[in-house]
Amino acid sequence: MNQLSLTFDPKPMTDTEQQVFALIELRTKSTLIPLADIKAEVGLSQRKALAVVRSLRLEHGKPIGRRKGNPNGYWFAIDPDDIAEAAAGLFSEGLAMLTAAARMRNRRDILKKLGQLSLDADIVVRARALRDAAGEVICRQSHLDPHAA
Repeated sequence: MNQLSLTFDPKPMTDTEQQVFALIELRTKSTLIPLADIKAEVGLSQRKALAVVRSLRLEHGKPIGRRKGNPNGYWFAIDPDDIAEAAAGLFSEGLAMLTAAARMRNRRDILKKLGQLSLDADIVVRARALRDAAGEVICRQSHLDPHAA
């Protein structure tokens, strides 16, 4: 099994990592780059593109956010709120993966510990508030009712 290394010693980026990062670092939450565009531009498979983004985050500490849904894509987090939102997304995904793994093993003791982790998830609450606020701003700018279904 592959183990994650949590050493934070900087190491040089590969040429592929540099190419992918060059595409993402120019993007904001309003100018996302979809994974399909990254794959086409650099000539990567889906699996390799995801692995490179993962490496940029984990190995090189690049604050890369991802939005699911429509529109979807990656963006570079440049201010504290962006970084908090990007981190909240990763935290939420990680917690969901750990919960799924615990359920697969039917381990209630792990689920209880994960419940304790969720108490520390103020970052998730903050990200949701940011998302909701951004949605209201977009609706106001386009003259839509943010509370309409």
